[in-house]
Amino acid sequence: MKDELTINQNYVLRKGLDDQYSLYNKSIQKRYELSYKLFFILNLFRHSSLSLGYVKEKFENMGINMDDFLVFLRNPEFIDLLVPTKESFCIPDFYKDKKNLSPCVNRRDASHKYLPPRVFPILSQ
Repeated sequence: MKDELTINQNYVLRKGLDDQYSLYNKSIQKRYELSYKLFFILNLFRHSSLSLGYVKEKFENMGINMDDFLVFLRNPEFIDLLVPTKESFCIPDFYKDKKNLSPCVNRRDASHKYLPPRVFPILSQ
């Protein structure tokens, strides 16, 4: 793939409790709320180096419109969100969450809760 991109190190993607998704810009200390769809797409770039054309083609083959994502990237606030990379990362599985990507809203599906396990302290002498 040519023109491979990854997420700029100035940004942090977060998934909070109750399926709240956010993007944090460390350089200007600003937090943005994200839809699940936007979080999922950006997360692909966090763990992989991909070209926009490749991602768009894959999603269009699944019947998922990417126009809202491309409009998001044109926003001047996010001009530096995706940066070119020379390193190659793994290619993600685009099909694992297809049913949850159609709407551009937060999903409240219990199958996507990633809650930390409970920690029980053990007292010993």
